[in-house]
Amino acid sequence: GRPTLMRVESPASALGGQRRTRCRAAVPSSHATRRASMKRLLLIIAPSAARVTNASRCARRIVVPSSGRLGNHLFVIYACYGIARHHNLCLRATATTCAAFDFANYTDVACPGEPGLPGHAPQVHLKLSRAWWAHEDGRRVIPAEKRPRVDFQCLGYHQNARAVDAAGVVFPWKAKVAARGKALYENTTRGLGADKVVALYHRVAAGERQYQKCLPRRAFYARARRQFEQTIFPNRTVAYITSSYQFRDAAAIASVLGKGVRALDDREPAVVMAALTHADAATFSWGSFSWWVARLTRGSVLYDRGLRNSTWLETSGCGKLVFGGGGAGPADARRFADEHLPRDWRPV
Repeated sequence: GRPTLMRVESPASALGGQRRTRCRAAVPSSHATRRASMKRLLLIIAPSAARVTNASRCARRIVVPSSGRLGNHLFVIYACYGIARHHNLCLRATATTCAAFDFANYTDVACPGEPGLPGHAPQVHLKLSRAWWAHEDGRRVIPAEKRPRVDFQCLGYHQNARAVDAAGVVFPWKAKVAARGKALYENTTRGLGADKVVALYHRVAAGERQYQKCLPRRAFYARARRQFEQTIFPNRTVAYITSSYQFRDAAAIASVLGKGVRALDDREPAVVMAALTHADAATFSWGSFSWWVARLTRGSVLYDRGLRNSTWLETSGCGKLVFGGGGAGPADARRFADEHLPRDWRPV
């Protein structure tokens, strides 16, 4: 049959109604194909000769712990889904992602309370050891002798672009979330008179002020806006949108992003994310929510060039969050940006 290869660069499916084929067990590839797959850093999901039923596969599962917020949950789901597919196991999703994303077409993904999942079983914690942003092939971390009889708790996810690509899928929004996000976007951009809209998501959640030191400064947004207006969308009218978290941070955000940025907000983070990803382009600031807004937009993504610069990381204090307090040289800074951020994003 024809392989189903789905990249995160296809945001249309994440924003609504494009249906995907039902998931099937992965088929071992030839040596040459495996090498090519590793080179592309993608897991190819192909139809199998013998259909593996949901009931038989769910005798074993990978369990995602319910912690964190939507952006972190997305990294967990995508990274752990790649591990589960590689080992021909089921993935039990979190309540947060089940409320936002539609897993109906994926027979090996189940939400809390859905039939087909076994009772509680002993768990092996898969805690990967490298940096939170570093790529590590988690598909090989399950001990072979333990695979047949126990569940595994997937705690070792990394906020890494290649780990997301390796899942090989784009999970679509739930219909209600997609509809609300589209309506919010259209209501916010109505009357702007713009040919193109750019999402500038800047905020970091309350209680995470330590991350502020990694956020871009006003100069970055000035450079980015010039790039969008003069190079990416020349001879077009460009408008800008953001989210100010129920308008609590509107004044502060305007002082950083510049004038004329319109804010959209909703009580549900998934609706905000779905709305922002309707934009034609985006900037990445810092944090998992901003990462996913940028990843699911339809066009160019710009980020602060300081994230590739060891001097900036050290002087800003951001390097302590990236490297755990240790010093880092230029090669380390470039490696962080190359692994945490998709390769088609551009530093400015």
